[in-house]
Amino acid sequence: MVKFRHPHLAIDEDALQRFKREPNLLRQLRHPLLVQIVGFGRWKDHSVLITEWLSGGACLSW
Repeated sequence: MVKFRHPHLAIDEDALQRFKREPNLLRQLRHPLLVQIVGFGRWKDHSVLITEWLSGGACLSW
């Protein structure tokens, strides 16, 4: 799954720094109900967070 920052946060430097910290924090957590981080980077001028794909029905979003 690919997570993009919401467009209105693209100009918010604090939001960018939080988004960049998220992969490092998630890599430290291990639990069967948490997705694992696959990668983090930029795509077409967007910051993206890439997680493993989990099949199923429910999806929580922040």
